[in-house]
Amino acid sequence: MWKLEKGDIVNCIVAETGELTEGKKYKILNINSKISQIEVINDKKEKKSYLSVRFDKEEL
Repeated sequence: MWKLEKGDIVNCIVAETGELTEGKKYKILNINSKISQIEVINDKKEKKSYLSVRFDKEEL
């Protein structure tokens, strides 16, 4: 099992229409492990938090 950390590059495995693209890499800006969310810059160039299960670090 891997641990996500601020600054990690992760691969999106569950897209969010108009905001996240499956297979695209995103850099983690911040993490809230209490609620399993990470903050990234989405495809709209906005800082936004998403559930960490949308991303995978192992495949990189």
